[in-house]
Order: sequence, then C-alpha cells, then structure tokens
Amino acid sequence: LTRHPGDPLNTSAMACGAWCFCTYFWLIFGYFNLINYIKFSGVWRWANEWDQSCAHEPLPANQSGIKVLIAGWAKSGTWTMSHALGELGLRAYHSQEFLAHVWTPLADEYWMRPENGGRRSKTVVHSTFYFNLHDKETLPDQLLPWPMDDASVLKNLKPEALASATSRCRADAVALDGVELLHSPMLDVSPDVKVILLDWRTFESWKRSLDNQSTCMMTWMFIMEFFYSSLHFLPWGLLVKLVDPLLNNDIEKLLTTGGPPFIQQCPLGV
Repeated sequence: LTRHPGDPLNTSAMACGAWCFCTYFWLIFGYFNLINYIKFSGVWRWANEWDQSCAHEPLPANQSGIKVLIAGWAKSGTWTMSHALGELGLRAYHSQEFLAHVWTPLADEYWMRPENGGRRSKTVVHSTFYFNLHDKETLPDQLLPWPMDDASVLKNLKPEALASATSRCRADAVALDGVELLHSPMLDVSPDVKVILLDWRTFESWKRSLDNQSTCMMTWMFIMEFFYSSLHFLPWGLLVKLVDPLLNNDIEKLLTTGGPPFIQQCPLGV
C-alpha cells in the first residue's frame, strides 16, 4: 500500500521522528556539557588525584641530578632521543613524565599556600597550559579562557624548589618538549649537565612536520574528547585507588619512585 504525504500515519511518524531526534540531541548535548563542566571545575579532583609524589631524598641545594638535557622543540626528535637514552640505562623523562612527577607537585604546592588561594593547581586543564606565552602583565591584551596557573608558578619559581622536586625523582635525563621556557631554569640547577641540541632539521621540514601533527592530533583530540570526558562524570579514581593495593600497588610505587618513565614503556612516538 502506498501512503500519501498527507496520510495521518506518515505525519505522525515524521513528528515522532523529529521529536525523538531533538530529544536525543539535547540529551547528548546536555550530557557533554555537564561532564565538561565537571572536568574543568574539578568536582571529582579530590577522588581522581593522588597525593603521593616522588619520595627520594633531595640532593644538595641547587642540584637537580639531571645529567643530560635534551634541548629541542616538539617534532625535533625529543621522544626518540628520550627513549634512546632510556635504552642506555638512564632514567629519561619526556615532558609528560616531567609534568606528572615534577611540575604538578610544584604547582600544587604553590597554589595550596593560603596567600595564593589555598587550592589545587588548575594545570590539569589542558586549556591553561600556555607555557610558551607570557603572563597577562606582559601581554595585557591577551584574552585567555582560563587562569594562567603555569605562568604564575614559573614566574615565582625558586631554583632550589625546582632542583629539589627534580632530584626527588632521580631522573637522569629530561626533554622539555612543550615546556621550553624551563630550559634555562633547569640548566641553572644542573651542574655539569650535558646538552643534546636537536637542530638536525631545517625550519621548513620541522614546520611541515609540526603542522601535519597538529592537524591530525587536534582533530583526533576533538573527537576522542567526547569519550575521554565521560571518565570525569563519576569519581572513578576512588575505584582505582581501591584496586591498586590488590595489584601490587603499582600506581603508588610509580608515583613515589618516579619511574619507570612511560617513554621507556611505550617507545612509539606521537
């Protein structure tokens, strides 16, 4: 049987379909906005973050313990060089290990002081990480969506604090890919450090590689963000903390010893 466009059944089905589509759309839209609010406001931060940090005894004042500093921009071979140094027996940090083990505890300690607000650092929010920009006093017209937590910590960072936090993790080498403004402070607290300068690429080759990765990475980050954000909807970190003791306390050991670095467990570059 053929129904005409004006058939009541057709009209009813179309209305139902439109209503269902609009309902699902707004439910999904509301859900993603809710989980992003939960994530960026840090509602479950108390459950998902760990209080443990590197627990080795710090070295004498202004000695970070770093033997090799890998100096290079992103896409200049920092990941490969970090892994290669790890293969040679060094505890080599790439920027993600440095941020997790050294910088985040430093930032939290700074912002937890009563005079600085008595709060956790917001450096866990990727949108705050403008390490290669200056602060608002230098660029007053720069409009940023989040507080410049990292820039404030860097501006007030004391050399002895950086040296102590780094030495507690007993890292031998570090690549500051993405946090290049820390090259100079790290050199100041690393006596006799050897510097590997990654300048093998021409500017044109480096820029092309960076643009290709940025396009691909940002596209996938935008897509996968919808899935990853759901992890922040409930305090799943509590479950992880309950399970970790049953699995040899691997996470706690990683946080308190500072290793093994992820770069040595997952050598595939990104």
